[in-house]
Amino acid sequence: MTCDLPDIGRSEARLRGFYEAGIECLDSAWRPALLEEGFDWASPELKLAAGPSQCGEPPDEDSATAFYCSGTIFMPRERVLGDLGVASRSHLAVLAHEYGHHVQGRSRVLRAVAVRTGELGENDPKRLEINRRTELQAECFAGLFLGGAPERGLVESLSEKEISAVNRSTVGSDTHGTRGNQQEWFHRGIEGDGPEACNTWSAPASQVR
Repeated sequence: MTCDLPDIGRSEARLRGFYEAGIECLDSAWRPALLEEGFDWASPELKLAAGPSQCGEPPDEDSATAFYCSGTIFMPRERVLGDLGVASRSHLAVLAHEYGHHVQGRSRVLRAVAVRTGELGENDPKRLEINRRTELQAECFAGLFLGGAPERGLVESLSEKEISAVNRSTVGSDTHGTRGNQQEWFHRGIEGDGPEACNTWSAPASQVR
């Protein structure tokens, strides 16, 4: 596949243009794989505001830079610019993470997560573990795309500081995993040969804390 990403900028038009090109690139990577496995396909919608969404109240800016809900990727302009500046590599990696949740949605992983979570008590610690496995798989999917796409050079040149910014989880390790585990799964994706590299569901508990 060939990806042609425009220069990023602070204006809504420039930011939207960059994200739309990024989504088109992500579509070209993931659509064939999911169709081959018999899943229905639809490209995600994109919103540059924080809400509203079908998932209830959106997370506040201290909890999430970007988020995904029911077929829509939310990249709130003020938040992403405040956290990432105009570093195109970081923006693409965050977009790829949220797109990873879209892949989980189209492949029915999120449906299975909802069913399993609903079977557990409200205070059951397994609920948090399931959430971490979900988030860490999306992080791995982001690395998988960025490691295999023509933009791989962007990832190979990411500094540790930039990787930390990409993997930032202000909502805490209880829900998204420790910073170390987030980075570990991101790199597993970069180095992986396919989605099987991102099977957080069979990983031991220590790798999804």
